[in-house]
Amino acid sequence: MQIIQELTLPTMSLTRVLINGSMGRMGQESIKAVSEDPELE
Repeated sequence: MQIIQELTLPTMSLTRVLINGSMGRMGQESIKAVSEDPELE
C-alpha cells in the first residue's frame, strides 16, 4: 500500500501600494522598490 500526500502551500495575496508624491526623489525610489518586489503590486 502506497500513501501519497499532496502538499499545498498557502496562497499569498498581493499587497497593493499607493505612493503619494511619486514625482519626487523619494517617490521615484519607492516606485523602484515596489516594482522589484514580487509580493507587491
